[in-house]
Parts: sequence; C-alpha cells; structure tokens
Amino acid sequence: MDKKQAIIKEVFSKNNTNAYKTIAVFTKGFKAVGEYYTEHALDKIVSLKNAKVYSFVSNCECETNPAAKEIPWLNIFAKDIIAFSFVEN
Repeated sequence: MDKKQAIIKEVFSKNNTNAYKTIAVFTKGFKAVGEYYTEHALDKIVSLKNAKVYSFVSNCECETNPAAKEIPWLNIFAKDIIAFSFVEN
C-alpha cells in the first residue's frame, strides 16, 4: 500500500471524529471532492464516488474554477495527492 494511501485510511478511521465520508483531495492539477470509497480499495489508488472535479484557474491551488465536472467514479493515484481533508457532506 502506498504510504499516502495508508495515511489517508488512518486519518479516516482514527481521526475523523465527525464521521465525514466526503473528502477533498488536492493534486497539482485539480481538486476533487467526493465520497471516500473504502470497500475493495485498490493498492496505490484513492477512489471517490460521486466526485466533483475542479480545475485550477492559475498555478495556485487556492484558485479553482467554480465549474465542476461530475464523475461517478474517480480513481486517483495516491502518489499524486498533495493534500486532503474530510469535510461535511
């Protein structure tokens, strides 16, 4: 299992005190928000159900395009994740 993937799983199971299932994941190219999928997880992949993907409008991860593309399933290589947070639905 990828180290980043293991950390995300650990935070989800141990430190997610509000039991949020929605996760915001940041990569260098986009932000994705969706339901964190833990059943039948694949090695080195973080899967999101009912994901919304926001592209960055500049080189700053803080400035996302307000238009989102909705994707039923999104698989992200764990090595590409630079930040994440569990959020309210």
